[in-house]
Amino acid sequence: MEIMNLKPSFSRKLNQDGFSPIHLALLNGKPEMVIDFLFVDKNLVRLKEREGFTVVHYSARDVNVHLLSRVLNTCPDCIFDLNVMRQTALHIAVESNNFEAFKVGMDLECV
Repeated sequence: MEIMNLKPSFSRKLNQDGFSPIHLALLNGKPEMVIDFLFVDKNLVRLKEREGFTVVHYSARDVNVHLLSRVLNTCPDCIFDLNVMRQTALHIAVESNNFEAFKVGMDLECV
C-alpha cells in the first residue's frame, strides 16, 4: 500500500502474468487489501487482467459475497464490465453456481 501511495500509477500496471496489484491481492486471499485499494482509486476494480476478468468477476466466481457487495456499492457500473468471453459478473456467478453473488448483482442492477 505504501508503494501505491507513493506512486499511484503502479496500481494499474500488470505483471508478467497479466495481473494487477488488486488482482494479486484478491487471488492471494487478501480481501481487506482489495478494499484498501478502493481508497486509492475506486476504478481499480475495473482493471482487467489478461483474460478480461475484473475483481468483480473473481468475486462473483469465488463466493466472496461480502467483497462483491462492497465493490459494487463503490463502483456500481462495474457490474456491466465484460471479460474476453463477453461475460459479466452475473454470467460468471451463474456459471459457478454462486447464486448468492447473482442475487447481490441483480439487487444492484434492479435499483
